[in-house]
Amino acid sequence: VLRDEDVLLASSFDGKMAVEVLLCPWPMVHVAYDNSTVETWNADTCELVQRKVLSNLVCQSAAYSLDTRFVLLGCNDGLANLRSADTGDSIRMLQARGGTVRSVTVSAEGRLALTGYVSGTSKIWNLQTGACAKTLSKHEG
Repeated sequence: VLRDEDVLLASSFDGKMAVEVLLCPWPMVHVAYDNSTVETWNADTCELVQRKVLSNLVCQSAAYSLDTRFVLLGCNDGLANLRSADTGDSIRMLQARGGTVRSVTVSAEGRLALTGYVSGTSKIWNLQTGACAKTLSKHEG
């Protein structure tokens, strides 16, 4: 349970907005910003531990794997980019037609990802192969 005094406010960096905040084993907090920058903070000391720029794309959404080794960036170019949170290296690109990736999430075990697009389409991805496992179309009616 978080108390008010436990909350680290890290909602903007150079005018950019946080798109994902993940509380890890205390006191570490990981923050992903819409400019594809990721930061790690020590919430006890309010010190910045690490900052990395992962790509030059505008990030609409981001999700960390539970072990915080990977971050999945949903971008405005229709790509979801799985990257190493430590090095920033691109591991896999998930490409689909559907426009801007508005939301992303990674399954608890880190094997699957779900991406949601402005078109109303969602896709389930196998992160090991990069293959689309299932497409969920917008329901009309």
